Amino acid sequence: MACATGNHAFIEFTGLMNEYIKVCQEAVEVGVDFTECTAHTGKMLPMKGYHADYLGEKLECIYGPSLKAGENAEILRKRLGL
Repeated sequence: MACATGNHAFIEFTGLMNEYIKVCQEAVEVGVDFTECTAHTGKMLPMKGYHADYLGEKLECIYGPSLKAGENAEILRKRLGL
């Protein structure tokens, strides 16, 4: 259904969600309760480098130009602790 929208960013969002599901499934396989892994708890969701790369690619496609512009870039860095 995402493809039917014709909106590339929306299609990328489905990829982002699907990747999150994969990471959660892998967490369960190694005994990690993914429902506890958020910034609010401080617990880490186990993630391999290729997961981070894929998520970065999706976020870049969806938000890249807007988040790199002016003060948005600094706001994002601060929010992510970078």
